[in-house]
Amino acid sequence: MALRAATYPTIEVNGKRYQNSNTDMEPVYKCSVKYIDDNDNGDFTFGKEHLGYKLLYDVCLKLNVIETDYFGLRFVDKTGQRHWLNPMKPITKQLGMSQPPYLLCFRVKYYPRDLSIIQEEITRYQLFLQVKRDLEHGRLLSTRSEAALLCAYVLQATLGSYDERDLPPGYSQEMKLAAAYKDNEFFDEVEQYHKVKMK
Repeated sequence: MALRAATYPTIEVNGKRYQNSNTDMEPVYKCSVKYIDDNDNGDFTFGKEHLGYKLLYDVCLKLNVIETDYFGLRFVDKTGQRHWLNPMKPITKQLGMSQPPYLLCFRVKYYPRDLSIIQEEITRYQLFLQVKRDLEHGRLLSTRSEAALLCAYVLQATLGSYDERDLPPGYSQEMKLAAAYKDNEFFDEVEQYHKVKMK
């Protein structure tokens, strides 16, 4: 389901067309959306009958994300349970499970099986931010070695190629990397990957 300017306010999913009711209505609800890097929020509005995809479309438009299939909006209900905003249901009926001020999070919902199918650099960047965030919070299921390699990629993207003149031993420990691993051996493995594989 790719949400592009040509498909809004109508969207086609599995051969069935969906359209918002009263798409020109005055927005009456406000919400804040936290982006993946947690450094910025966006403020958005929606009407009583608007479907979830309207809000997802608006967020993706603001972030210049065209390949929207991999992303979604998540919110927390009154009991602390996380939910994905259903793009085919009215926003108000879903957010009724939470309390104002409404806060949602823009997150990766599906990872592509093959990164070569990603065409836009901004999509790759958002996927990178999600992997980095999941590593930092200990939510990414991986082996120790896989986590070290992913952390090395984070170093590569953040610091560039390894250069011993700029990077003293133990430099990886100064960064928030993998919450699940804090021992010196792990950081040594990360730095070795960065030194050898990221040339």
